[in-house]
Amino acid sequence: VENMELQEQQSDCKDLEETMILSLQAEEAQNESQVEEYERELARARWRLKKLREEVKRAKRKVEEARERDTPLQDSIRQSYEEILQEENTLCSLSGGGVTPDSQLEESASPADTTEDDPLPMKPWGRSQSLPAYADLIM
Repeated sequence: VENMELQEQQSDCKDLEETMILSLQAEEAQNESQVEEYERELARARWRLKKLREEVKRAKRKVEEARERDTPLQDSIRQSYEEILQEENTLCSLSGGGVTPDSQLEESASPADTTEDDPLPMKPWGRSQSLPAYADLIM
């Protein structure tokens, strides 16, 4: 009788051991699957980060290129503005000097000197009709 009870206990112990082994193997497989999913997610995140860095580099290049194009444009606008003011002064002096140029009546900045925070004046500069066109270029 004791021998049978011992065999039953050994059998139960063996069953319990096999169950524990299967349970641990299932848990290990689940953990391995989770690790693989985390690795895939990490790879996707690294890929997105790489793409975002490339996009930032492209954006920085575009900003730099825009700056390079903007400076000559501003210089050209300033030069044109100065030429228009000279023309206006010449016309005023030719007309006998009795008329004060609009540019001297009001303090107005060159269109190239304005910024987003400092909008262009509503009146065109001087007597020239081409200044609003220059203002439209920089807006």
